[in-house]
Amino acid sequence: MADTAEPHETVLQLNNIVIVLNGLPNPGILKVTSKGFSFKVKSTGRVETFQKAELKAGRWIRAAKGYELKLQLKNNSHVAFVEVPKGKYEELSAFFKQHYEECAMTVEEPAVNGWNWGELQFLESEFGGRLYCGRQAGV
Repeated sequence: MADTAEPHETVLQLNNIVIVLNGLPNPGILKVTSKGFSFKVKSTGRVETFQKAELKAGRWIRAAKGYELKLQLKNNSHVAFVEVPKGKYEELSAFFKQHYEECAMTVEEPAVNGWNWGELQFLESEFGGRLYCGRQAGV
């Protein structure tokens, strides 16, 4: 795997993480350093590398199998890592807070209770929305 780390730099490695490439899930290994991150697809050996300077924003989304980390790059493309276990989510989230402070990270909870309200938005090049849990007075 291409190593983006310097000799004494902290490297966070997560095994059995899934990256979504061209709409298809690909399991592999994620390595994150303070300068960027890389992902090696298990089946093909292909390595995707992203520099810290390429990141624009990111968000954590609670998913059925752990968490999803969705990163938006400055060229308006997106990278999604899914099936991040809760323990690794906490470790990776702390790492991002420490080393990627200029990349705005948000946490989003999915609306699953059946009586949500909110507003529909187009977020850059993707369709999304902001839903709020609870009942709005008068609705």
